[in-house]
Amino acid sequence: HMRRQAEERLREAQRKRGQGRVEAANIQALQALVTKLQEENRRLTEEVHRERQSMFNHQMSNRQWEQKLEKVERNREEKERMVEHIDEVETRASELESVNQKLTDETNERAMHVMRLQSDIDKLSGAKDEVEEMRKALDKFKEEAAGMALMKGKTEELMRELVAKEGEVRRMAEGRDSAEAERARLVVLNGQITARLSERDAEREDLMHQLRVAKDQISKCARVNEQKLSIIERKYASTKQLNRVLEDRILHISAPLQEKHAMGR
Repeated sequence: HMRRQAEERLREAQRKRGQGRVEAANIQALQALVTKLQEENRRLTEEVHRERQSMFNHQMSNRQWEQKLEKVERNREEKERMVEHIDEVETRASELESVNQKLTDETNERAMHVMRLQSDIDKLSGAKDEVEEMRKALDKFKEEAAGMALMKGKTEELMRELVAKEGEVRRMAEGRDSAEAERARLVVLNGQITARLSERDAEREDLMHQLRVAKDQISKCARVNEQKLSIIERKYASTKQLNRVLEDRILHISAPLQEKHAMGR
């Protein structure tokens, strides 16, 4: 505005000079004033441009820091998801531990049943030995009762007992065969349960290893994120302070221009 006023005054002076009303010295002074004002205006314009460019660069830097802060927030959300995954792994490990305990109890019950069957088999073997002894005694009684009619009744009684014992032995033998089959089935089942327990133990160990690795990774990520967040916060505060300084400088530079503009008016 001041430059326009000076140019108008120069043109007016030139017109007056053409008319012979203004001296040449006044025209030269006005020309020098216009040149000086143009140089000052150019210098101030360049300085304002540099300050605006610096402020733009700092704003770009602020956007970069904001992007880094958003990345830290995403890392924090990822850490929360990993914590939820760890909780799921721990829950799965607890369920596997419960199943493992249940299978162990079932195996113990099967083992007790096998022990009872083994005891029954031992009893059957003892009964068979007893039948053999009775058969030997019967043979002895037969030899003694060859010429004794009085021993006939006792012999018949022993025969009936022998038949009854033989029937009982047959039933016990059948029961022993059934017990042997049950024992074989229980042995196979016990092997299957043992294999399942081994698989469960291996799976639980693998889950526990994954849990330990995930906890270590979370601890490392948490420490790194805390350090990065602290650095970002410090740099962000420094950048904000620098922006305030730049704004103050721009206001300080713009003040003379506003004053000159007011003076020109």
